[in-house]
Amino acid sequence: MKTVFFVLLSALFLFANSIFSVKIDKINPTDSEYPSGRGPNQLVVYTPQFGDSTGTNKYGLEAVVRKGIVNKVGGNNSPIPADGFVISGHGKGANWISQNLFPGVRVKIKENQLICEVGPDAYLYWTEYFLNRALSNLEKFAQQKSTGFDPDRLVNAISALQKNVQQLKNQPQPDSLKIMSALQESKRLFYQSYPSKKGELRAVWYHIRAKKPEELEQAVKQMKELGVNVICPETIYGGYAIYPNAHPDLPQNPQFIGWDPLAELVRLSQKYEMKLIPWVWVFFVGRENSPLVNSKADWLAVNYSGQHASEMEKGYHFFCPARDQVHNFWLQVYRTMLSRYQLDGLQLDYIRYPVSMSYDKGFCYCEHCRKQFTLDYLVDPLAIDPENDAQIWKKWQLFREKQVTRFVAKVHRLISSEFPQVKLSADVFPDIKESRQLKMQNWGYWLKKGYLQEIFTMSYTPDVQT
Repeated sequence: MKTVFFVLLSALFLFANSIFSVKIDKINPTDSEYPSGRGPNQLVVYTPQFGDSTGTNKYGLEAVVRKGIVNKVGGNNSPIPADGFVISGHGKGANWISQNLFPGVRVKIKENQLICEVGPDAYLYWTEYFLNRALSNLEKFAQQKSTGFDPDRLVNAISALQKNVQQLKNQPQPDSLKIMSALQESKRLFYQSYPSKKGELRAVWYHIRAKKPEELEQAVKQMKELGVNVICPETIYGGYAIYPNAHPDLPQNPQFIGWDPLAELVRLSQKYEMKLIPWVWVFFVGRENSPLVNSKADWLAVNYSGQHASEMEKGYHFFCPARDQVHNFWLQVYRTMLSRYQLDGLQLDYIRYPVSMSYDKGFCYCEHCRKQFTLDYLVDPLAIDPENDAQIWKKWQLFREKQVTRFVAKVHRLISSEFPQVKLSADVFPDIKESRQLKMQNWGYWLKKGYLQEIFTMSYTPDVQT
């Protein structure tokens, strides 16, 4: 009964226009402290008086308004239309744009406020926006051959939905539930209008929220319909596994007690002809309530100040990457998992140290690491000042980097010898220099040595055009 009430309430909300406002931090800023004057967490408006484009950097989000209607959301350094303006946000400002604006929203400037209006016409505009994008894609990609890509079928589906939208637009009070249904269908058709490249992996990192197998199948089916061909389910995280009997010291996540999501995903990936690559946390083992943080406290990494919890990644607890007990524990977990389930790969996440800059907030200064480094270099790492002791600091950096690489090499050997059909991959930060300096993650070397078959770069953007 509660669900039905929520749906009806949503429908009633869409029938009436919603008007809301937000404060503008700057209009056509002239200061140059930040590119084009857009500062941290700000919401800025650029009008034609500012110039031809906003000139902003990539760390934000913009909405282009033409004739009082949002025409596009996404990107930065946007052209400023002669018949409108650009709303540009960074941080909190970008979040506000992402959460409140979409093609079709009516917007006007009143003094230092943006006045926004959303009603049925906005959602119908947004629906047509996706349909036009889909038709543009089909014109561009019509000659490409790809499994599951059928331009004629999509054109017919788009044409039918366009007629439906026109009928809704002609009604004095269109059915809001039908509008929402049309919007969702237009998004689905838009996503399907991109053919896959030959051999392309179209993967999703998937945090499972399903409470039973039927819900999980519905999620996988939706992924398949969107063209996804690789599922990377979050399988070991926060000190738990999603499946039972992973290891005596690695309990099953309580939300999955009574069933086995990983076994179900194996069945579903085969049914829908998709690859299955479990995504596992390695050295990051959760916050203070993690069962591994409590049961394996002796293995936890220690920062420069002697604390377990990271300051740079607030509250994160990591296992020390230098400890062979940690390596052996995870190798045993992976061996059991790969023996029990038919998997296409294994993906290592948090295969690194905690963020370790500035040096006085860095890791790991546990007794084991200090003793080992002191034996090799006759210097306690706690006594190293990176500015005054540059050479020995470089050795300390390489010592830590080597510990992560040692573990990647061990996982590679395990898989190569016992599970050769499984591909090893890792989630990595795209800037290799920053990755090495801040997190001791030398994924370039891992690829060069052949330890990994694939990498998944964590290059995020709120821009759907990118």
